[in-house]
Amino acid sequence: DRRYLMVETSRGCPPGCDFCVVPLTHGRKFRSRTARQVVDEIQDGYERYGVQYYYLWADTVTMNRNFMMEFCQELYQRSLPVFWLGNARIDTLNNGEIITELKKSGCWMLSVGIEMADDEIRGSISKGFSKDEIQRAIKKLREAGIISFCFFILGYLNEDIATMQSTIDFALE
Repeated sequence: DRRYLMVETSRGCPPGCDFCVVPLTHGRKFRSRTARQVVDEIQDGYERYGVQYYYLWADTVTMNRNFMMEFCQELYQRSLPVFWLGNARIDTLNNGEIITELKKSGCWMLSVGIEMADDEIRGSISKGFSKDEIQRAIKKLREAGIISFCFFILGYLNEDIATMQSTIDFALE
């Protein structure tokens, strides 16, 4: 129930998951704005329109760790009372430092593509992270107070009833 603005941070996604349209629309080559440009746009939205909520529009906002760290520090240093959300990959959330910086800068939710519980099937679609890595990242997000919004696929190639049930159970867990 709050106004928000979308701010594009980057285009392109190198992993190129075979079910995703991003390589067709934005390509695989990752192109990013600078952290300063993005925070300037957020600051303008806040000062000009009073908007406090932002959707960082990117195929994967956390793809470039250096950008994310610079963005978080720039936003934090400006002391803007804003909150943001975006799309992330589990394998970009592999340490507590980045998650701490995300939270400190106003991140309140990240959406992540888990896709399925089966590591082998997930690995075949450019999602080379394990179920254990997923659980650790989601736990770290929860501990930091960042909501995780997870995407799952049912009925993908090589799946059967058992693997789909495993994905449902994993999602509920």
